[in-house]
Amino acid sequence: MKRLIVVGVALIICCCVNASPADICEEIENAFRNSTEQGEIPACRCLPEEMGAMRGSRNYKEEGDGIWIGCTRQNMPSVFRALNSLNETLISHLWIWNSLINILPNDMFAKVRPKILTIENSRVSVFRAGAFGNIGRRLKSLYLKNNILKSIEKQTFADLNALEILDLTGNKLTELKAGQLDNPVYLETLMLSDNQINHIEDGAFKALINLKTLNLANNKLTNITKFVSFSFIS
Repeated sequence: MKRLIVVGVALIICCCVNASPADICEEIENAFRNSTEQGEIPACRCLPEEMGAMRGSRNYKEEGDGIWIGCTRQNMPSVFRALNSLNETLISHLWIWNSLINILPNDMFAKVRPKILTIENSRVSVFRAGAFGNIGRRLKSLYLKNNILKSIEKQTFADLNALEILDLTGNKLTELKAGQLDNPVYLETLMLSDNQINHIEDGAFKALINLKTLNLANNKLTNITKFVSFSFIS
């Protein structure tokens, strides 16, 4: 009997470990449906990146690879409810677009763990303290294009210890102050084009010792008094 129990447990563990992105997405879709009010359509969808390819043909190196969640034309409460129906689920990419997410609460990502987070064309203007605290160790890329951010608090990106790409293209930023971007120390790409930046404070990029690409095109800069030399920037 004990041997049968051990074998059964081993099989369950094996099935979970070897579950394909499509299988995991099916579980996520069920969670979304269960969190939706009767008669409503789920705010988010899960799609395996292997769709259209032979099932299991890709080699996923880490747990969560190959899983993509998309939420579009929704408001913040609906997206919040959907994402918080999960269970600290590891995924490749969470993409929220063409939605209404003015304020990002500090527990928005309490139950989901993306490597890539995209929130674009969604009128984001405010991040509550700790908004990225739950995903900071896993998140590699953060895309916040075409929102209405006017400023960056010093603690906004403080928890993003593993971040390599930060894209703030197409917002309403007017200045960059020293200390605002100190914490993503592994940042390699910083996109700030198409804002309204007219002033960059001395030392604003001082901590970004790994930066390779910096885009400041289409801003309102007329004079930079002092600039840290990035000989390695492309």
